[in-house]
Amino acid sequence: MIIRLIGMYLLSLVFIHTGYINAKTGAYIFLFGMMIESAVSFIEGRVLVKKMIKKDPTHHVERKSQVFRFYYPLIISSLIIVMVGPLINIFLGRTAEIELAIAAYALALSVTQLFLSFFSYVHQIVLTFYKDHPKKVRQFTLLVGFIPTLLLALFCFTPIGSFVVEHLLGANERLMLATLDTLKVFLIMALVFPFIDFCNGILMIRNQTNSMVISQSMNLVITFIVVAGMTAFAPTWNGMIGAMAQSLGMVAELAVLMVIVLKAKRAIVVKRKVEDTGV
Repeated sequence: MIIRLIGMYLLSLVFIHTGYINAKTGAYIFLFGMMIESAVSFIEGRVLVKKMIKKDPTHHVERKSQVFRFYYPLIISSLIIVMVGPLINIFLGRTAEIELAIAAYALALSVTQLFLSFFSYVHQIVLTFYKDHPKKVRQFTLLVGFIPTLLLALFCFTPIGSFVVEHLLGANERLMLATLDTLKVFLIMALVFPFIDFCNGILMIRNQTNSMVISQSMNLVITFIVVAGMTAFAPTWNGMIGAMAQSLGMVAELAVLMVIVLKAKRAIVVKRKVEDTGV
């Protein structure tokens, strides 16, 4: 990731100095970063594969069909969740100030994702450590889960945010104020995101990835309802409409995930009691 960011930054400087800045520029920078990350991951992956044993006698996955049953729902859920962005942009085109709404939403989302990116691997921690240390993983999640919200709040409600958005991101005063207002709504998303990632990790461990299709479908449905309703009844909210819709969609997703995870946990507890009593 560090090499990728350095490469993207250097390419952005090239575009700035050559004056080639248009709608394609960001796509080129992002694609270049993905190419770098892909190359590094490929090299690292080949090194790791050579160190792996050919067969682990304790591992129960032996057939491709087992992998496919796990992975197929992830593909479906990914296809569902990528619809959120285009859906929001469609309705932002119906707000009071279209350009301001789309620009503020895009800037606020990128800043929010920057803060969340440091905490986007909670599911990996769950996958690696939860079976052996469930209590410690839960404690760790509670410890770090609120950090993105605190950092984003510090960014929004102090002069740091206005300085970064106006001077580093190059927004004018009007766009800067609209972006900060949108960021304040995104605090909701920052609050729930780490716990969504935690629940998704639990589902992966239990091989219940099909449940993620349900939770992310709920996310999409609630996002649509909120963005459509707010566009109709509060079009002057502009970029905040997108932030509110995306945030409440993720709240709905977390609610569904918690129901699924807790229900499965109760089923496991009941099963263990039956086995212990022999009934």
